[in-house]
Amino acid sequence: MNQMYVASKFGILASVLLVLTLFTIFSLPENIGDLQSLRSLNANNNFLTSVPSTLCNLHPSCAVDIADNYICNESDCSHVNSDTGGPNVNWGVQDTSQLTCPSSPEIIGYNGALTINENENLTLSISNFEITDLDADLIDNTTFTLHIEDGDNYTVADNTITPALDYIGEIEILVYVTENGEADSLGSPMPSNSYDFTVSVVAE
Repeated sequence: MNQMYVASKFGILASVLLVLTLFTIFSLPENIGDLQSLRSLNANNNFLTSVPSTLCNLHPSCAVDIADNYICNESDCSHVNSDTGGPNVNWGVQDTSQLTCPSSPEIIGYNGALTINENENLTLSISNFEITDLDADLIDNTTFTLHIEDGDNYTVADNTITPALDYIGEIEILVYVTENGEADSLGSPMPSNSYDFTVSVVAE
C-alpha cells in the first residue's frame, strides 16, 4: 500500500520523509498540512495540476519538490501563511504547453497621494494603482481586491492607513492585489506582484 493511498484514505500519517515520485498522482490530500513532522515531500514527475493551500501549513523547514507536473501559475505561501511563510517549495519546470493558464495581475504604478498631513489618514483603492492583466476586462474594485501589508509607523484597517500619532516622516507601504474569480496553483485568489511606494507625512 503506497503512502499517498494511506494519507488520502485514512488521514495524514506522521512522517519525516514522503516520496511520491512517479506514483501517477493527480492530487495531494487536502489535509497534507497537518503533517507537521514532515521535512521532505517529493511529488515530482506526476500529474498534479494544483496543490491544496494547506500545503502552506507545513513546517517552514520542510522541502517540497513538485517539479515536472502540470501546474499553472506557480505561487508561494507568503500570502497564505504570513506567520511562517510556509515550506520551501521547488516548482521546477511545469509542462503547461497543453494548458490555458490564466494571467497574473501586475501592479506597475501608483497615482495616489504622495504627501499627507500629520495625523491624517490615507485611504487607498484599486483606482490608485496602475494594474495590467491580460485576462481582465475591467480594472476596478469588482475585478480586484487590494491588500495592504502591515508596516512601520502606521496601522491598517480595511484600506485605510493611519500613521502613528504625531508621526512626521516617511512611511514605506507595501501592497498587492488579488484577482477575483481566478485562482493560483495553491487554489487561492490569483495574487499580483508586491508593490512598494513611499508617502511623506508632513507637519500641518
